[in-house]
Amino acid sequence: MNNKVILISIIITVLVVSGILLKTSNKTNKLGNNQSKKTIIENGEMMFDLKNPNSKIKLSNKLQEISALSYHKDNQLACLQDEKGDLFVTNYMTGDIEQKYSITGNGDFEGIEIIENVAYMLQSNGLLVKIVDFTEESRVITEHKTSLSAKNDCEGLCIDLKTKHLLIACKNVPDLIKSSKSYKKMRAVYEYDITKEKLNQTPKFLISLDEIKKKTGEKKFMPSGIAVHPINYNIYIISSVGNLMIVLNREGEIIDFAHLPAKVFRQPEGICFSPDGKKLFISNEGRNKKGNILIFEQNSY
Repeated sequence: MNNKVILISIIITVLVVSGILLKTSNKTNKLGNNQSKKTIIENGEMMFDLKNPNSKIKLSNKLQEISALSYHKDNQLACLQDEKGDLFVTNYMTGDIEQKYSITGNGDFEGIEIIENVAYMLQSNGLLVKIVDFTEESRVITEHKTSLSAKNDCEGLCIDLKTKHLLIACKNVPDLIKSSKSYKKMRAVYEYDITKEKLNQTPKFLISLDEIKKKTGEKKFMPSGIAVHPINYNIYIISSVGNLMIVLNREGEIIDFAHLPAKVFRQPEGICFSPDGKKLFISNEGRNKKGNILIFEQNSY
């Protein structure tokens, strides 16, 4: 009788312990899965669910070929379309064009950045147009050559608040015309000193295409937009070729990436943040439809 009691006690103990271990294992698996999902979506750096924009603003036909955007103030973004040097101030709550400034003539304009009362507009051939007091009729417009050229195919422009310099992302060849250095299988981001009005001849960041392929699976990466997060200063770069976004740290290392679903991103060309970093704006060219701006709110965990 005592042996039977002991045996039953042992069996009950084994069952209880097994149940606890199973429950703990399931809990661990769930935590592991959630962590994995969080890593894919955020990884501590991305901070935005790029599959689900919080809002989508359809733009005027004048911005069907929207090529770049920059935060201006309040609910306003400064936008470019890539065939003419007109600067459009757009309300990102409604999509309405509130102001249009005719800055210069025709050209392939691919980047814009607003710094207080100064606007910078970038052409694909590397020419940088500076407009002081751009909202005033007395605005002063100057053109600055940067050592970059059409072969670089400059497509991204933003301010790096950490250094107070502009960053220019090259879609194509990373080498400068007169440089003896060659950067094979790379994409380059150059730094422009707005005080000295001079381009640093050495790339600020070099991105390996082999590393892009290894980490993301994408064979091609051709930057179409760049923005620096205003709080953590990480660098966000989008590529409409391959619909990809990567995040670099201050050393230029890829610390996160996200595939941009084609159903959401028709042709991502422009990117910027709100001053507090809690809103991410990405513009898409229309491709025979209306262009749009997607707005993403920062995830909260």
